[in-house]
Amino acid sequence: MPPPSPHSETTHQLEQLRQRVAQGNPQLYRHWALYLQVLRQDLATAVERACFHLAVEVHPTRYRALEPARRQELHRRISSLVRRSCTLLTVEQLQALAAQMRRQRRQQALRARRQWLSALRSSAAGEPAGLTGDAPPPVDVPQGSVHLGLAPPISAHLFSMAPQPESAASEEPAEAGGDNDDATASDLMAVFSSLLRDAEATELAEPQPQGSGPDRMMPDEPLQLLQWLESLDAALARRLRNLSHAVNVELVRLGLLTSLLPLRLLEAVAAGQVETQTAAANLVRLSIPLPDSPDGALIETRALLICPADLESEQLRLRTCRTRLQQASVELRRMAQTYQRLERRLQIHDAEQLWLNDHSTAQTSRTPPPT
Repeated sequence: MPPPSPHSETTHQLEQLRQRVAQGNPQLYRHWALYLQVLRQDLATAVERACFHLAVEVHPTRYRALEPARRQELHRRISSLVRRSCTLLTVEQLQALAAQMRRQRRQQALRARRQWLSALRSSAAGEPAGLTGDAPPPVDVPQGSVHLGLAPPISAHLFSMAPQPESAASEEPAEAGGDNDDATASDLMAVFSSLLRDAEATELAEPQPQGSGPDRMMPDEPLQLLQWLESLDAALARRLRNLSHAVNVELVRLGLLTSLLPLRLLEAVAAGQVETQTAAANLVRLSIPLPDSPDGALIETRALLICPADLESEQLRLRTCRTRLQQASVELRRMAQTYQRLERRLQIHDAEQLWLNDHSTAQTSRTPPPT
């Protein structure tokens, strides 16, 4: 029996890695299911503790001023919101939300590409499209301000800068160069249009994992599984952010909070993109400048923001579940590195074989026929 070829050996190693990932998926699924089970059990207590801090320690006068019926209504509304949110904190529900978030990101990217292509066509047609970034800064800006243009640093005239051969330049009139430049720009825009159509055609064509059981939605490739885990974390953060916003609406409605932070701002705070001040767990404290204040006065605002990190810091069981997930992710990351290295080796081998075959075919076609 001949020894296995490098190609078949690499393919076999990739298949073994996929099998290892598939065999570990049920355990990884159970880790996530247990994490969410503990979270559902402790979420009501965490929300109640954060609201208690706002109502009793931060704004006790406002809470005491509420009528008993309105205080009872607040507690009922918060409990109802938490129960409704808990029904959505399952692996399947988070996976569905993660898929929806991916589709939204793809649609936004496609919209941006379509707008860019439309602006490019307008620029090629001589219409002002704002692609050159030469627009002057706004007139009502403080002296010494830096203006950062947000327009794409590209214009259609860049496509017509390819040098023409000297012989062609000497034989054709000057207008021919402009025709060639226009044709070049048109060809490039046609290519961009084709790429955009291909992207739109594959927008929703996500690879569907195969298998049976509760882990059937989990990929069997390590890198895709890592992305699957990250998407679950993102979906969990989105669910908790939505719950926080809903509770904040109730707190504003009853006068315990005087301002409502937008969802985008809550998301930026959760992602660490906005600097905040020290606050109790699952609360956010911000200093926001007043819009019409000439001296840049700041107003302090607080809001509820349930974060997985704060929940885990307060709950030992939840922190233990997170540790198991992190350990699985570390091992999965090692497997992903090995998988990528083997995939690269296989791609190089396939390209090498194609090169040799094409070279042999070209040599054969150049051989003169026997006389």
